[in-house]
Amino acid sequence: MKKRTPLSILALAVAAVSVAAVAAAQAGRISVTLTQIEGDEGTILCGLFRQSDADGFPMGRSSAWKRLDRPASAVRDGRTTLTFDEVPAGRYAVSCMHDEDGNGEMRTGAFGIPKEGWGVSRNVSPTMRAPRFEEAVVDFDGSQTSLRIRMQY
Repeated sequence: MKKRTPLSILALAVAAVSVAAVAAAQAGRISVTLTQIEGDEGTILCGLFRQSDADGFPMGRSSAWKRLDRPASAVRDGRTTLTFDEVPAGRYAVSCMHDEDGNGEMRTGAFGIPKEGWGVSRNVSPTMRAPRFEEAVVDFDGSQTSLRIRMQY
């Protein structure tokens, strides 16, 4: 086994820091503004899904790559903005719900129709089924983007 000198250890450390800095520089921010939020009970839950998480989209929140919550009492004039930081370039979709009863799950009625507010990126709203990842996907270049999602009740 080759003995490492202090200089070679320093060079490895500098290289590792440089790689981390480049990765951080390529990560950006996705800001999501939710509109038409009704009521101030419960929590607003949002999940950012990557292509590899598509199977859990839209309501498999535990499989989302990143998750953000906001008390509905903090919503002003039916709107709020949540920001996902340190997001590398890629294909993403956002799913949000207004968890009015605080149970962490979408309450549904007959045929699985949502009884709580919901919305997804690109404001996809198919009839008789949940939105699919490919319908709501946004190509993110790794810098900064703003999405506007209209909540549906």
